[in-house]
Amino acid sequence: MYNDLVGAMETEEEEAIVRETVESLATYTRYHFRTEEALMRRAGYDEEAFVSHCREHQAFTDQIAAFQDRLFDGSLGMSAELADSMGVWLTTHIQDTDPGYVTDIREAGIG
Repeated sequence: MYNDLVGAMETEEEEAIVRETVESLATYTRYHFRTEEALMRRAGYDEEAFVSHCREHQAFTDQIAAFQDRLFDGSLGMSAELADSMGVWLTTHIQDTDPGYVTDIREAGIG
């Protein structure tokens, strides 16, 4: 989704890709976060770390909801901001936060 968005910026496809990206992110993050949080629970992941992790999920979910609201209001000039938000998420949460629970899941024989 990130690559599609960045590739479409400043092209005729930008508006459609922004809409598609926001809606796809909203759907995917709900599914992904529920699944990930359930795995962490099953693995007995540290409660304090779990709560902190879920807060990050909620913050990103809230960002995506704000982008949805802006789309609903007719605002489309957000591709750079959306790409920035996605890029930060990819580099901070996925690369820095997510690895913290992988060992617990593997040790629990789940993943």
